[in-house]
Amino acid sequence: MKGVLCRYEVKGCKTEYLLEWLHAENVKIYGAFHTENGIILTIEDKDCEKLFAISSNMCYNIKKIGYKGKFAPLKILCEKCGLAIGGIAFIVAAALADGVITDVDYRGEAAYFKKEIDAVLFSSGAGRLAVSEGDLKEAEREILVSSDEISFVTVKKSGHRLIVEAYRAKEEPPLKNLKKSVIVATLKGVVGKITVLGGRALVKEGDEVDVGDVLIDGRYSHADREGETYALGEVEIISEKIYEYEGIGEESAVRSRATLLASMEAEGEIISSECEIKEDGGKKICVVRTKYSVWVS
Repeated sequence: MKGVLCRYEVKGCKTEYLLEWLHAENVKIYGAFHTENGIILTIEDKDCEKLFAISSNMCYNIKKIGYKGKFAPLKILCEKCGLAIGGIAFIVAAALADGVITDVDYRGEAAYFKKEIDAVLFSSGAGRLAVSEGDLKEAEREILVSSDEISFVTVKKSGHRLIVEAYRAKEEPPLKNLKKSVIVATLKGVVGKITVLGGRALVKEGDEVDVGDVLIDGRYSHADREGETYALGEVEIISEKIYEYEGIGEESAVRSRATLLASMEAEGEIISSECEIKEDGGKKICVVRTKYSVWVS
């Protein structure tokens, strides 16, 4: 709805990354200030979906806290009344049973699944979902089966509000194969640290290595006899990578955005980043040199 600004409370670490991404996606920010646990920002109503799409893979807790703008009262009225007949039925039935439901509070990652959750809450029989504990449990079950991505959900009633908390399924990390005859380098760089728990080290700190070089060998010699065990340990490889980005806007914004994207694409822990701006046919090209470390095991 034009003329409506939405205010959100965003809790989490490094919220400056979110602001950078919003800026990169041309989302206009009308106000942002830091709080103890995050930020409060104001954007246009039409950009709300972009906010949730951008933050879907980030560990933020996003909560809508209000509206601003000349059409804000109309937007609030529409939400209170419901956007469909099912929503109206939900409010009327809840009012007859145990008071009027005037708002739904989406917590955790529930806002990401708002479409699926609303489809359940505002279905033709939704009025019963806000009445008893059994109805709330039924709503939870229906929301769970509405998307394969939802792994946990709770629906609770607090006064005239429904509190819906949901989270996505977390992928289990693959199990490491510890039974290796050798441990080899997966990238080109310099050995930073090395820890050997089984086998013998063929490199030391400061050695240059290339992809495929053997770092720890499971074979060993003892009393003029050759033996073999599992290669077990970790080796830190420090490497450098150069990224190039074509930027638009002020030089400081281009530099900041390019450095951020380079650090997000790095394969390991960032040690340092340097950014150099060069002109190419009127375009700003930002060259980012990133030094990072990766553990190979």
